[in-house]
Amino acid sequence: MAYTIRKLTHPTHEQIEELRAVFDAAFATERGFECVVGPSDFSRILPVLNRSQIVAGTLGGEIYIAEDDNGNIIGGIIWYGPGHEQYDSEEQREQALAPLMESLSGDVKAWFASSNPKMAAFKKAAFGDLAKTEWYLQRVGVHPDWQGKGLGTALIKHGEQKVWNE
Repeated sequence: MAYTIRKLTHPTHEQIEELRAVFDAAFATERGFECVVGPSDFSRILPVLNRSQIVAGTLGGEIYIAEDDNGNIIGGIIWYGPGHEQYDSEEQREQALAPLMESLSGDVKAWFASSNPKMAAFKKAAFGDLAKTEWYLQRVGVHPDWQGKGLGTALIKHGEQKVWNE
């Protein structure tokens, strides 16, 4: 079962949706986000969250994908370089964050509004200004059929090599 890893540049709508479907499958049992949005909305909002993160990554980060021998996307990873993070530009907020926020109920929107500043303060207290000087791994996901075979590790190592070579 061979695969290749490459940078996803100027993705098509179809590639974004294919990676989103992989992330949907990879995070289908992720209970942390389900606790936030509620079990009744989880399966509806998860694809919106994944699409939001992918679109934001295309606008301000770097996305690497793993493809099988048939060219199917089987895994992906989103990185943000020094000085950047998810939703830090107006373009990311308009094209990626706004559709996500529109999909959320009032209670969940309020939770995001109150927790985001707290999370930012926690990250600053725990890590200082590393976002200004270091790479940040936002999301990594592997299709369940490929999990446990080292693909997630390979995606992370691929990104680490890039980081260490800069």
